[in-house]
This record gives sequence, C-alpha cells and structure tokens, in this order.
Amino acid sequence: EIAGVVREFFDNDWIDAPMRPAKRGGAFCAYTVPTHHPYLMLNWTSKRRDVLTLAHELGHGVHAYLARSQGIFHQSTPLTLAETASVFGETVTFGKLLDGVDDPAQRLPLLAEHLEDQIATVFRQVAMNRFEDAVHTERRDVGELSVARFG
Repeated sequence: EIAGVVREFFDNDWIDAPMRPAKRGGAFCAYTVPTHHPYLMLNWTSKRRDVLTLAHELGHGVHAYLARSQGIFHQSTPLTLAETASVFGETVTFGKLLDGVDDPAQRLPLLAEHLEDQIATVFRQVAMNRFEDAVHTERRDVGELSVARFG
C-alpha cells in the first residue's frame, strides 16, 4: 500500500522538486483538506542528500495521505509523532543506498552522517516537545503569557 501511495505522488505531480529562481529553500509536506491530497516541496540538486530528503518528505506525504480518512481535526500528527513516518522512509532508503556501497572508506562517512541526522532529528523533537510542555504548563499555572516572555 505504501508503494502505491508513493507512486501517486510521482504520477500525479504532487512533488514540486525542480530548482527555480525565488523558490523558497528547505523541504516540507503540505497537508490539505481531507478531500484532497498533500503536496511535497523540495529543491532537487541531484545529490545523495536529496534522495534522503525526498524519502523523508514522502514519509510525511504517505502519512498525510493515509490520515485523510481521519477528518480535518485528526489528520495531522502531534509533534511527538510527527517524524515517525518520515524517519521510517528515510531509514529504508538509506539502507538501500548503503547496500550499494561496498568500500568501507565510503561506508563509514555515510553511516556517520546518517547517525548524526538521526540524533539531530530526535534531539530537535524532544527539545520542541519540552518547550511546548513548558509553555502550556506555565500558561496553566500563571495565566496569559506575554510575547516578551518568549524572548
């Protein structure tokens, strides 16, 4: 089922990948309404990193596509789970890329980069979750929070 959904993204041009002047940087999956499909945006430069970025965003895209049946109020993911499907897609793709590299001198940098990316992903999600928890806890305990409080 996952492969079929991924094929939909390619066959139906739901991916905006080409570089263009004035196109924003980065990559993301844009959820839409449940009656429509999500879109992916990234900037393809034909580097190995782009393959992993596309796999990551396709993970988000597949999740968004399959979650449409949950309705408008339940289709998006909470922060604590947001990276699960995307990291899965990235990890499966990385494994396939790594299978194609036999030279230990080339495998080690790939493994190190992948490990750093995974640590950064987990750390970022934990940090954002802790921030959100602290804000909600303080709002509940203290009341309205000023903009200056976040500075």
